[in-house]
Amino acid sequence: MRNRALLIFAVLALWAALPFGVAFAEGQMAVLKLETEGKVSGQVVDQVTNAIKGEIRQSPYTLSPKGGDVTITDVQLVADCDELSEECLNTACDFLSVQHIIYGTVSADGTAKLTWYSKGKGIQRESHASVADVDAMSRLARRLLVGEQGVLIVESNEIGAELLLNGSPVGFTPYQAETPLGTYSLQLRKKGFESSELRSVVINTGDTVTVSFELVPSAVDSGPMSTMSLVGWILTGTGGAALVGAVVTSVLMIQKEDELAKAVKEMDGKTNPFDLADQGRTLALVSNILYGVGGTLALTGLTLVIIGALDGGDVNPEQAGVPTFNVLAGPDGAAATLQWRF
Repeated sequence: MRNRALLIFAVLALWAALPFGVAFAEGQMAVLKLETEGKVSGQVVDQVTNAIKGEIRQSPYTLSPKGGDVTITDVQLVADCDELSEECLNTACDFLSVQHIIYGTVSADGTAKLTWYSKGKGIQRESHASVADVDAMSRLARRLLVGEQGVLIVESNEIGAELLLNGSPVGFTPYQAETPLGTYSLQLRKKGFESSELRSVVINTGDTVTVSFELVPSAVDSGPMSTMSLVGWILTGTGGAALVGAVVTSVLMIQKEDELAKAVKEMDGKTNPFDLADQGRTLALVSNILYGVGGTLALTGLTLVIIGALDGGDVNPEQAGVPTFNVLAGPDGAAATLQWRF
């Protein structure tokens, strides 16, 4: 009884998982072994095949592990068809458990012809071009999957501006890439600059479209300082006050040390040296604490102020710049200065 229940559960689980398995298989592509016309090295055939697989991996489709050494001739034998008909190709898709197959030939003249077939839909696209080198192979495979392309070049007066293609970031200027045919909206953006106006371009077969932008620096923000800068100034002020207190405490400690030395020397009984020693130790402890706390707060505050300034929260980017560090050395010692505009 228990075994029967387990069997029923397994069947139900398999039945429930079936739609997910079918959905997972949607979009799978199998690359058949490319046939050759004339004397073609196996290395070239493998390179073209790998180029196709590489483009599939970068596409919305999934590369099926099936295919491999299967050729169109094998497909015809399995499907028992003399001609490469739609029925024959549908049978091949069923045999490989995929929805799409890519097949083709590589010729001795250095060209290749590829075909993309979808089950029940027919031939989606064919591509025929030279495969003289690896780049040519990749372009041929890309053209098969995405269709004919043009070249889009985007330039700007500012290097490193981000390009938005139809609202999605695709790269930075200077930008150049093969782009499928169609109409696109372009816009550039960069920190410290106003976003560019929207431009519309149309890319046709074989076109090389060049678009130039002129970015304008952002206006100075005259509003209230950023929260980070405000906190930074508060911490800097508090740390500075603590350092001043540490200096005052150090002076008092030195005075107590002098009084202690004088009391020990005179030993007149009017002043208790032990009391002076305790007071000196207390002042030393307070001084050390104030130096540590004050230095930490001041350094943290200055760091926040600098970060807030560089983020453009309350500083003109053209005037702020990067903080300048100067080191001055001489025979009697050295000093360091930190300078920035805000």
